[in-house]
Order: sequence, then structure tokens, then C-alpha cells
Amino acid sequence: MASFVQANAANTTTLGYSSNVTSGNLLLGVYEGSTPPTIINDTRGTSYTQIFSNSTISAFFGIAPSTGANTVTPNQIGSNSGILIAEYSAITSLNHVATATLPATNNPSISVGPVTMKQGAILVCVTFAQSTNYSSSSGAHTDFANGARVNLLASNLTASSPYTETGVITGGMAFGGTGLLFGIGLPASSPNSLMLMGCGT
Repeated sequence: MASFVQANAANTTTLGYSSNVTSGNLLLGVYEGSTPPTIINDTRGTSYTQIFSNSTISAFFGIAPSTGANTVTPNQIGSNSGILIAEYSAITSLNHVATATLPATNNPSISVGPVTMKQGAILVCVTFAQSTNYSSSSGAHTDFANGARVNLLASNLTASSPYTETGVITGGMAFGGTGLLFGIGLPASSPNSLMLMGCGT
């Protein structure tokens, strides 16, 4: 079954995983900065595909070709940079679906979804602002790698049956931004899927 393995986030330009990555797992890289990368590389030699890009945000995924320590480096990032990297098992592809916009307020709030979740799917929310929170229609969640400019939220929500996910992202900085809504392709040897939702400043 598809599952969250680990994540790390920091306001930096190069970032490593805390534990070894596993061969065959999906590796996600999301970047915010004045000059977002067009290419990323890592010490495992993973081949990454870019799944989203605008003037401040880029997102990539790849499948780890081998097991071991892993550090990810973008070809460029610019100032005010933030990086999120994450690992998932039994998932093979991500696909961009839609975008949204955050209002320019001290405590921005934006609805995300609806997204159709398949049974066994993992919900993932990525935010591009500090001190953000995600409220899901499906229940409680745990924050992972929160506190940097790029945060991973709600990544432990797994659908026990098919349902339509809607949620609200709140908090963050006193300016607007771009919200990203992703869906994932079918994982390897599994009927599960992953929804990746992001909201950025």
C-alpha cells in the first residue's frame, strides 16, 4: 500500500534526507524562490520530471534508482528560498491538475478541492508560507516538516473508501500567493493514489 516515508524542509538551497531513501520509492522535490529551478539532481542519480513551474515555485518527482543517503541540489533557486523533499512508497507518478490563489491578508484562508480520492489514497498538502495549517474534510492530520517556507501537511490522511476531499489552508504570511492542486497517477502494483495539494506565497 502507498505510504508516506519521510520528509525534510528548510530555508536553504541544498537539502538531504534524514534517513536513507529506498530504491523504487517516489521522491518529491518542491522549491520556492526568486529563481525557481528548472532541473534538480541528487546523489542517487534519480531522473526527475518537472510537474509544475511558475515565477516562484517548481515541483519535481522521480523514482529512486538505488537505496542510500541522498542529498538534493537544484540548478538554481535565487533569494528567499525554501525547499521541501519527501519520500513515498508504492507510488510511481504525479500529475498537475489545477491552481488557485491565496488572498493578501495576515491570516489568509483558501478552500482547496474538491478532489476525488480513491480508496487507500494518501492526501498530501504542501504550503508555501510559514505557520500554515490544513483543515481536511476527512479528519485530523499530522504536520510534517513544518516551519520552513515550504511545508508538508496532512500527509498521513488515507482514504478508507472513495470520497471527495475538500479542505481549508489558513495562516501564513501577510501577502498572497499561488495555490497548487495536484493528483497522482496509479502507484506500482497497487490501486492506491496520492493527491498533492499546495498553497503558496
